[in-house]
Amino acid sequence: MSKKLLPFLLFTFIILNIGLGSWGLTESSEARYAEISREMLLSNDYLNPTLLGIYHYHKPPVTYWITSLGYKIFGISEQGARFFLQLAILIQLLLVYKIAQLLFNDKKVSLLAALIYFSFPIVLISSRNLTTDAYLTLFIMAAIYFWLARTKNVLGVWALYAFYICLGFAILTKGPVALLFVLTFILVRHWLLKKKIKTSFHGIVGLLLFFAISTSWFLFLWMRDPTFLDYFLHRQVTDRMFSNSFNRGKPFYFYIVLLPAILFPWVLLPFQNTHGKWKDFSGRKDGTDVLVFSTGILILLFSLFKTKLILYILPLFWMVAIVIAKKLVTAAASILRTLNIAYALMCLLLLLASFLIYLFDIPYISISKWEVLSTFGLVALWFIIYSKMKKTRPLTIGILAVGFSSILLISSMFVMGDNPGEINSIKEVSNFVEKVDPSPKKSVLVFNYLLDSAPFYLHGSIVTINAGHNTTQRDVQFQPNDQWKNNLINCDDRSQKPYLDSLLGNPNSFLLLRKKDSENEKLKSLLYHFQKRKEFEKWIVYYHNYPKVEK
Repeated sequence: MSKKLLPFLLFTFIILNIGLGSWGLTESSEARYAEISREMLLSNDYLNPTLLGIYHYHKPPVTYWITSLGYKIFGISEQGARFFLQLAILIQLLLVYKIAQLLFNDKKVSLLAALIYFSFPIVLISSRNLTTDAYLTLFIMAAIYFWLARTKNVLGVWALYAFYICLGFAILTKGPVALLFVLTFILVRHWLLKKKIKTSFHGIVGLLLFFAISTSWFLFLWMRDPTFLDYFLHRQVTDRMFSNSFNRGKPFYFYIVLLPAILFPWVLLPFQNTHGKWKDFSGRKDGTDVLVFSTGILILLFSLFKTKLILYILPLFWMVAIVIAKKLVTAAASILRTLNIAYALMCLLLLLASFLIYLFDIPYISISKWEVLSTFGLVALWFIIYSKMKKTRPLTIGILAVGFSSILLISSMFVMGDNPGEINSIKEVSNFVEKVDPSPKKSVLVFNYLLDSAPFYLHGSIVTINAGHNTTQRDVQFQPNDQWKNNLINCDDRSQKPYLDSLLGNPNSFLLLRKKDSENEKLKSLLYHFQKRKEFEKWIVYYHNYPKVEK
């Protein structure tokens, strides 16, 4: 193992954890996972995830389990929700190194691959936003590492079992989609290297272990309710692939257009180094062709799927990082200088952007002078390091890339903390409501939006008023009774109107409304109950004369 790897891992872990709890949960994905994990911890029910008191079976439970453990260690907080994400990124960096070492047996390539992986914006985003994707990527990478280590006889037979265990937990993290990444890599490698797939006693036992782990949660719920399996496979798997599920439909070219932006400036490397010659990417027996073909096939598959989010393809970027590292060690000095200049320009643009935002007081985003000064200091430090390093060494560009990513992480921490509205956090709104009435007896009604983080920040009862928005259409077929109606009211259900009126008339009630919903016709019968209002960037809070805000 390279002597430089351990200091790099220690540095990145520190950078990843700086100010981890300084910004509020972002709606809706991060808030949803954080709140489900909180409810799971409080209920002590680790098999039936709930969101605002209603069963939420959209994803298997591993992410909730890990986040609940974070709460046990750090308390129910933003830091507790995000801590294990940072650990997952750290282990991914180690696995990138290990997998590259198995493929090429070159410490320079392996270290560069880890440095490059940390420089990808998509990796940084996955560390800042609690979802299943970072954990899924971790289990996929671990499974491939153990599989490669066993096929190359680097590790004993136990590695085969570790492969099946990791693959099983990948399924328990996000469902069957995990198989696409692992099977694509394995099948492409066997095909290109013309190797036969062999079976053995340990392989059969490991396969049985995989099925036991991967199907355990699904079978438990299916045994309790036979309709669950059909619900999950159709609603949560098939619909997400082939329909505009949850309003996430994107055109075929979505990933193809975004990839050059995500990979900048590394995208300059293969284009300049190969001059368009495909043969530089293929026809090898060193593993590069396996990585390139696997990446291409996966991008094509995910482009065919209707539902698309950028983090869906996170588990293929370790392959991209290794390919870039392999190309970088043989790149011409002119290309290395081009990459160095590109990162230098990116640092200057980041500094210029922060200065202009502060100077001209650009609407919707706030930056203090201390943030500008800190960005200036970090960029100045980057240039000092840049001036001291040899510009034509591949390791230099890797270190400079990590430096730029570190500046982005620290700068984004300040920006997200100062701009809760722009990151869709209701922490500021919640602080106001709690200041008006900190009592757990209050009722907070949220109009036409499923505000996932409301119970995370607010004491009292959280009630969602369904006026047609897609987020308020909850799956309630698995509820054992009608108690869920206490926290989800349909505006068009006349039988719930007396209950809604009683909540609105309660002096300890609040109504939270997104500004974009302020013209909704169904609001008229609700607003006359309240005497006061407070506006925020994207929200309006309605409340009664009593209690009053302390001055």
